[in-house]
This record gives sequence, structure tokens and C-alpha cells, in this order.
Amino acid sequence: MSVGRSWQDIKTEAHRHNPELADSERQARARAELDAYVAAHHLEELRKTQVDVAQP
Repeated sequence: MSVGRSWQDIKTEAHRHNPELADSERQARARAELDAYVAAHHLEELRKTQVDVAQP
């Protein structure tokens, strides 16, 4: 069985290969995109529930 790697090691390696990951503007855009995606999913679930309630 292999020994797992620490999250910090993985993050350090990712930043070494992709230094743009540390860009605060990029992080803010990614956070906003994720928030919008989650909000859209919640709205979709609400619409499904509303349709279920509206049907006789």
C-alpha cells in the first residue's frame, strides 16, 4: 500500500507547475464562478420542487 501525500505537498507542486494559481484576481474570478454555479444549482432544485408542488 502506498503512503499518501500531504495536501501541502500537492498544493506546492501545483503552484510550481502553474504559478498563475497564486494570482488573487484569478482566484476571485474562480470563486465567483463557483458561487454562480452553486446558486444556479440551488435555483434549479427550487424550480423542480415548485413544479412538483404545482402538479395535482
